[in-house]
Order: sequence, then structure tokens, then C-alpha cells
Amino acid sequence: MVAGGDEAGNAFEIGEKIKEKIGYEIRVVVLGHLQRGGSPVALDRIIATRLGSAAVDSLLKGERGKMVGLVSNEIKTFPIEYAWKTKKEIDLSLYTLSQVLAG
Repeated sequence: MVAGGDEAGNAFEIGEKIKEKIGYEIRVVVLGHLQRGGSPVALDRIIATRLGSAAVDSLLKGERGKMVGLVSNEIKTFPIEYAWKTKKEIDLSLYTLSQVLAG
């Protein structure tokens, strides 16, 4: 979740920083566009509620430049720079599965 006017930049600027760092094409998803893809199921609503609540809690604590994410079913808060400064391992089995499903 990126707020307009955030000092880290807008979602597209952050996306460009991540792209430059990892060297792969990425896509920024605007939540409104994602929602047009179909009706959310209960799990979508639960995750969104948990993430939104954690984001608001972080703001109420005075934290800025943070992002929230779901890690092993636990909500975590990270500095926004984590997105482009931290190398993450890619689960190759998920990549392979996506290739099979894409045909």
C-alpha cells in the first residue's frame, strides 16, 4: 500500500527502483484494477483486512516509509526499501507451475 505523496515515491516509481535492482520486468498493480478481476473470496477479504489494519496501526504509531506484508501467515512491517534492497529467493517450483499453467 503506497499513499499518495509518500516520500519513498509513488507505486510506479517504487516499481522502477525494484526493476532496476533485480533486473527483471515487474508489474505495478493498482488495487482498483485488481478488484475489477472478479469478486473477492473470503480469504481475499480476510488478508486485505489484516494488511489494511496493520498499515493503519503503523501510521498511527507515526511510522513512515513502511510496507506491510504477509509472511508465513503472519503480518510483518518492513522499511519500503526492503522491496529493492533485499535479495529474495525465488521458488522455482512456483515458476515452473506458472509456465505449465500459462501453456
